[in-house]
Amino acid sequence: MTYYYHVSVEEDTVSAGNKIHILVSTDYPNPSFITVRLRDSAGQTRASWPGDSVPSTYTIPSSGPDGTWIISPSLTSRVDTKGDSFSVTGSKSQTQDQSWIRLRIGASKIYIGQTVTLSSKYKYVGTEKIRIRYLAKLGSKRVELLVNNPRYGTSKEFKPTSPGIWIVKAYLEEKRWSPINGYYWSTMAVDTKELTVKARMKTRLLLEFPRKVHVGDTVTITARLICNNSQIPGKIRLFVDQAGYSLDSGETLTIKAKSTGTIDISARYDGDEAHEPSQNGGGLIEVWTKPRIEVDWVKPKG
Repeated sequence: MTYYYHVSVEEDTVSAGNKIHILVSTDYPNPSFITVRLRDSAGQTRASWPGDSVPSTYTIPSSGPDGTWIISPSLTSRVDTKGDSFSVTGSKSQTQDQSWIRLRIGASKIYIGQTVTLSSKYKYVGTEKIRIRYLAKLGSKRVELLVNNPRYGTSKEFKPTSPGIWIVKAYLEEKRWSPINGYYWSTMAVDTKELTVKARMKTRLLLEFPRKVHVGDTVTITARLICNNSQIPGKIRLFVDQAGYSLDSGETLTIKAKSTGTIDISARYDGDEAHEPSQNGGGLIEVWTKPRIEVDWVKPKG
C-alpha cells in the first residue's frame, strides 16, 4: 500500500515581509516521521517542521532573498511525497539576514613550534545541523580542523609545521540531503585570512674557561648565547660536574678548585619561541697540585 503526503503554498508570488499560507494533504498514519523543509532561492533552509506540525502560515523575511523558494517533504518509503514552489519579490536587502562567518586568528605572526587559536563569529540563518571547518594551506600542505557543534564554542588550536604564509579559511557549513548523494555538507559562508609563520633562528653557545688550574685557584666560567654572530639574551643551563646552574647570557660563574683531578664543564640552551636550542659539550679543566719550591741554600752577599 502506498500513502501520500503533499504540501503546497496558496500563493504563487509573495512580497518579502508578507505571509505564505501552507496546506498539507495526507493519508499517512505517521506524518511525524516526515520532515518538511522550506528553502530560499539561495538553497538555504529557512525552516523545517515535523510532518504533523507544519504551521498554516510563515512570514517571509523582509530581506528575502528574491527568487524561487521551495517547500518539500522528505522522501519516505511507501509514501508519495510532493512539494511546491513560489516566487518572492521586493526584498529590501540582499545581504541582510544572510548567513555569514568571520575568522579570527590569535596572532598574525608566530614562530615554528608555537600554537595559535582559531575562532569564529558567525550567523546562521536556517534550522539544519551546522559545523565550522577550518582549512589551513601552505603549498601542498593542508591542515583541517572541525568544530562539530559551534553553538558551544568555535575555537581550535593550530600548530603550523612549516614556515611561510599560511592561507587559513573558516567555512560555515550546513548538513543537507540529496536523493542521489545522501547527506553532504554545503558551504553557507566562508572567510579567509593569512598567518605568517617564521622559522626559529639558529643559536650557538660559547664557553670561556681555563684548561688548566691548580688546587686552591679561583676558576671563572663564562657562558654566552650567540645568534647571527652577536650575543643575545637568554637563560643558559651550565653544568659543572654533577651540579647545575642557571646563568644569563654573558654571566660568569666563579668556583674554587678544591682537589686535583678534572672538572667537567658543559652547557645547554633550551630555546624559545624565536630561537632554536643549542648546546656545548665544553670539556675538562685539569686541576694540578701547585709545585712546592724549597730553598736549600742562600748565597751570602759580598
